[in-house]
Amino acid sequence: MDQRIKFMSFMLVLISIPTLVSAADKENSNSIILSGGRSIAQNGCQSPWAKVGTHTSECTESAPMYRLAYNYKFSPSWSIEISGGDLGRPNVEGTYLGGPSTWEMKIDGWAIAGIGLISIGKSFSFFGKLGYVRPHFREHFGVYTGGVWYYGSTYNGVSTIDEDRGGMTYGAGFQVDFTKSVGLRFQYENFGQYDIYSAYGVSNPDKISISTVSAGLVLSF
Repeated sequence: MDQRIKFMSFMLVLISIPTLVSAADKENSNSIILSGGRSIAQNGCQSPWAKVGTHTSECTESAPMYRLAYNYKFSPSWSIEISGGDLGRPNVEGTYLGGPSTWEMKIDGWAIAGIGLISIGKSFSFFGKLGYVRPHFREHFGVYTGGVWYYGSTYNGVSTIDEDRGGMTYGAGFQVDFTKSVGLRFQYENFGQYDIYSAYGVSNPDKISISTVSAGLVLSF
């Protein structure tokens, strides 16, 4: 099952569990955050497959990203958050063996983090977060020939990468609350550095460093 489907199913179960708090507390304790922005997978384009053939576009390490988060607030100063979705998608297009080719590294995953908040008035707050992230790396290299796209190639006898990793995540940002139920969040997040391409026998490759900048709609209940 795709990780996004797993995460969405988990989120639905999580928010359906009744909590032992009053209705007034629930309104201020639970939030769903729908975020969108840009991700950067620095050094993502250093894959050997990203350098195969003749490029017809520049390899880009920046891409749109979308994430969904559930936040539970224990107190005015502390909360915990579980999130999932996009983390990065470096990609490039070109030609190989006389036909169009494409390469990309899809990175997505879930994270759990503790959040500390500093409120300024009733509608504005700064926050910092620290936690654990579980990214999944899926690499695709395809060549179009004879009217068919071919995938599943190997480099130095190693199949294109498809694996999970684990690491630390941290971030910071601020939130503006328009009402008790609706607000906007702006944040920067770093999702760690990962040695991915040494699996191909590449000597001392630079690690992929993942970060995002996003804005999110906060729906509290």
